[in-house]
Formats: sequence, C-alpha cells, structure tokens
Amino acid sequence: MADFPAMPVWVQRYLGDTRHLRGPAEHGAYLLLLMESWLRPSCSLPDDDDLLARLACCSKEEWAELKPIVMGFWDLDSRRKEWTQKGQRKERLRVAEKSAKQSHRAKSGWNKRKNINAAAMPDQLRGNATHNHNHTDEERTTNVVQKKISPASILSPLLGEKLAGEVVEHRQRIRAPMTAKAAQLMLKEFEQCSDPPSGAEMMIVRGWRGFKNDWFENETAKAKGNGNGKLDRMLNMATRVDGRTQAEGDMDRGEGAGASESLFSARLARPD
Repeated sequence: MADFPAMPVWVQRYLGDTRHLRGPAEHGAYLLLLMESWLRPSCSLPDDDDLLARLACCSKEEWAELKPIVMGFWDLDSRRKEWTQKGQRKERLRVAEKSAKQSHRAKSGWNKRKNINAAAMPDQLRGNATHNHNHTDEERTTNVVQKKISPASILSPLLGEKLAGEVVEHRQRIRAPMTAKAAQLMLKEFEQCSDPPSGAEMMIVRGWRGFKNDWFENETAKAKGNGNGKLDRMLNMATRVDGRTQAEGDMDRGEGAGASESLFSARLARPD
C-alpha cells in the first residue's frame, strides 16, 4: 500500500481552477493523473504520451486533443522528463508532516500510560520497567517519524529521488547528517533557485554544508565572467582538431564532429 493512500481534494479550489474545462473527459483525465502522481513516491508523472494516455483512460487520438488543456496545470521538467503539479507537491508535504506529528503524539500518549502502569509496580521493579519502556518508546517514535518524513522524501519532489539521496549522502560524508527540519529549510532555498537540480549538484561538487540561492547565482555569474577567454581558445582548438581529422581521414566526419562538439559543450557547461 502507498504511504498516503488518501488524497485530499479541496473542492472550492478545484472548481475555481478548472472552470474552463469542458465536459467529463477533461475533468476525468485531470483527476486520474492527479491521483496517479499522488501515489508515486516522486509525486510526478513521466513525460510519456503513450503512458499518460493509458493513465487517463483514453486513446492516443483523444489524448492528443486533451493534452494541451489538461497538462496546462502541470510543469514539465525537461531535464528529468517529468511532469509535476506544484500545488499537489506542497499538499503532499503538508500531509506527510501532519502524519508524522500525529504518530508522534500517539506514541507519546502510549508512553505516558506505560509510565503510569509502571508506577503501580513494586519499588524493586519500578525503575527497570520505566527505563525499559522509555527507551523502547523513544526508539519507536524516532523510527516512525523518520520513516514518514525522511530528509530524502522532503527533497525528492523537487530534485528527484536520485539527486535527493545524493544530497543526503553528501551531508553524511562531511559528517553533518541532515535532519527532516534541515531538509525543509533547504527545500525553501532550492525553490528560490532558477535551476534546483544544478544548484544541488553544485552544492555537492563544491562541498557546501548548506545551500543558498545567492551562492549559486554568484558562482554561475563568476563562471560565465571568467569563461570568455577559455571559450575562444577551446573553440579554436576544436577547429584545428576537426581540420586534422578530416585531412587524415582517420575518423568519419559526422561522428568526429559530433564527438568533439559534445565533449567541448559538456566541459564548457561546468563552472570553474
């Protein structure tokens, strides 16, 4: 079973946002895709028209007509090839936090009742019973909270599961394990970034303990400012290499040019 099988629907907000939809086909497709993404750990949908048509219970021809209207509510991350619904992602995080708090309160109440029962025991057994109950309850409460709202699960709707896990692993490597609270604060900074995945990757490469959008913008601007001379030199080098390759005939022209272009493009895309 999914971690959150029930999806909240705010009726007034839904109707206000979907007044332009015509007929049950557009409403049905939109609701089915919302429910499907809610059950996925990443709270997103793949950029695959064939799969989206099946999930919306319509043919490819019908989906071609519905897509411009229905997917107008979604944002496409072309880098990860995923569709996300910003309002739904925030609602998912709110539900996760509420669930963790409720579990914590329930365990705290159970711990209190156990302590009252332990007080009625003989003095010789009371100390051991209280100590054992408290130790077990604290471990169970901590495990439940961490399972419901781990740092990676907080960051994954924005960064994706793989990159979110790499950020958490990076914090562990520098001996600064990330808590759920720290992940929530970091998520707010990533949301202000123009390119959150690139910001997270820069944080890992530069060995940053945290992330600030200003840091990312400054480093990006610095890399662009210092890269003009390097750009000219590397392009000239690429021209000479391509000329020698074509003259010698050792490499197919199409493949050689493509390889050189992709290599220099990839290297120039990295900040210094």
